Amino acid sequence: MTLNSSSAGTDAFDFYYYFYDIEVREIPCISLPVNVTVSPVSADFSFVNNNGTVSFTDLSTNATSWFWDFGDGNTSTQQNPTHTYNPVGNYTATLTINGQANCQADYDVDALVGIADRDANQATIQLVPNPANSEVMVRMPELEANAMLSVYATDGRLIKTQFLAKGTSTSVLSVNELANAMYWVVLSPEGGNPVRSKLLVAH
Repeated sequence: MTLNSSSAGTDAFDFYYYFYDIEVREIPCISLPVNVTVSPVSADFSFVNNNGTVSFTDLSTNATSWFWDFGDGNTSTQQNPTHTYNPVGNYTATLTINGQANCQADYDVDALVGIADRDANQATIQLVPNPANSEVMVRMPELEANAMLSVYATDGRLIKTQFLAKGTSTSVLSVNELANAMYWVVLSPEGGNPVRSKLLVAH
């Protein structure tokens, strides 16, 4: 290192009154850039409900292992398991992939799970008209308790609900906002067994 001049005095070469902190180090070890392939991991799944027997389909990205918690105390490590729920209830199914707690997907498996088709001695509900395009008249035996009228998609998703008071025997259900598809209309009396009927919406 060479000092060529100074701002001290009138002559730039008279003297230097600065203290210099001079540090010597090796050239940093920095590698050349290289291409890196990144594979994001995310958990997702879908399910189809068939009278309480639910078929789960893995939709995850870059999954190498699967752990299913069906929400009723049962589990599976299959990629695409099938599980039967018993009794009727609301369950949250959780899929964890690659053993990582931050790679999970959760979906609600609604109360439609486990509702079997009615037998000859079970109360019925009638839907008029069916197919429907705007409103449906729901006819039922006079309710002996308050009840909830629910509409489900065929994959088990809850679409809408409607409260029915004790003594009700008919109710109008609006389907204006529903897409053209097949649905389940489910009547769930307090303390009683749910009953259902298929509804086709066609605008």
